[in-house]
Amino acid sequence: MSVNQGSFDTSVPPTVRGAEFEMPSNSSASRLTLGVQEYARKNTKLSKVKNGASIVCYKTHCSDIDEYSEILPPTVADISYVFTSFPVTFEYEHLQKGEIRYISYGVGLDPMPYGEVAVGLNFRFGEMGLSSYFGLDFGKTKYNYDNISYTPCFITCGDDVDHDENTDYDSWQFHFRGGIGAYMSLFLGNIALTYSPQLNSPWLWKTDLNTKDYWGGDGKDYDISFDFPKVISNYFGVSYDFHKSVQYSMGVTVLNGWQLHERLYFLSSSISYIF
Repeated sequence: MSVNQGSFDTSVPPTVRGAEFEMPSNSSASRLTLGVQEYARKNTKLSKVKNGASIVCYKTHCSDIDEYSEILPPTVADISYVFTSFPVTFEYEHLQKGEIRYISYGVGLDPMPYGEVAVGLNFRFGEMGLSSYFGLDFGKTKYNYDNISYTPCFITCGDDVDHDENTDYDSWQFHFRGGIGAYMSLFLGNIALTYSPQLNSPWLWKTDLNTKDYWGGDGKDYDISFDFPKVISNYFGVSYDFHKSVQYSMGVTVLNGWQLHERLYFLSSSISYIF
């Protein structure tokens, strides 16, 4: 299936950070976070998204140039991401530190669920480490596509090749998302300056997309032929630790990437209770 034009909703990636304060050696803690962020829907075009060729073969085995095949040639897809930022988020994390080695894991809602993990080093003047997250997402998909498909009919009819041209599809769909990244913080007394870059997959698998053409009440599953582009997020933030029990944080997440036409900015803030 070749997508001619389309837009796909996806959530702004969650930022996975470290403790953002010096933890005592051989200690653990839990952290509950309420986040408040800018509510927004920001659209950006994607470049160099290409549909692969779609091939219909009338035989059990045939090649791309078989005279009994029909081919839908490769095309450029006019695709956009629509990044959505929900105004309220929740997160629970468990933090644990050995001598200097640090690990945390947790779950969050933004408003769809996700899980996260971070490992690194936490010491007197700062921290650094690696992180990852995986979660579910929900959003609107809207696109126009062309497709050819082959339906064999062995007894009562002849073989049938279906041609769908300029067909519109509009639906709300679940899909999976994930990302890997790093974090680093500089501690200045009770203040932490944090930077966290991440490489994100807004749509982890293209098979997440429910591509169905409803005709005559019957649904047909089609496979898309392009890969969803990756997105780079960069979080810049500052936090204040009040008696190692309450944290106030604020920052900005910058989204860009090799295939995004423009850079997008999202503001966020949070308050955390550590116990």
